[in-house]
Amino acid sequence: MLVLTLVILVSAARRMQLYILAYGMSLLRLMTVWGMVAAAVGIALAGRKLYRPDKAFFPAFFGFALVFWCVFCLTNPAGLAARYNVEAYLDGRLETVDVDYIGTLTPDAARALDILEERTDVYDDDIRRVRTDWRCIERVGWTNWKVCLSKKCSLLILFRP
Repeated sequence: MLVLTLVILVSAARRMQLYILAYGMSLLRLMTVWGMVAAAVGIALAGRKLYRPDKAFFPAFFGFALVFWCVFCLTNPAGLAARYNVEAYLDGRLETVDVDYIGTLTPDAARALDILEERTDVYDDDIRRVRTDWRCIERVGWTNWKVCLSKKCSLLILFRP
């Protein structure tokens, strides 16, 4: 059963790789890759449990998943997705970059837009529009933290300085 589950996971990972190569990275695709890695570790720990019944599965997997999720959240996933798309476009691996999608991410993706603006003139108007949308966020102090409802994707996000 574990081997068949691993085959399904490898197949899904390959299809996800093809999606990313064709359409670019999104936050959902990045989270899916995270889930696939977590599932692979779960399969490995379940296999270990079969051969070594004295080893506990749940504490090991829960500890790994918790630490792995915290690391994922601290690595700026929105910025990673935006940066991947911009770099893939500039390298010629993607035909276009979806600036509107990057605009639906948090302002953590702004560095990727800076790189795109520096290296090409194709998306300047779109980048200006995205930055105008992000200006609803004032970054003065904790007393001015805002909850901003994005017009493009109906995501409720808490912005802080």
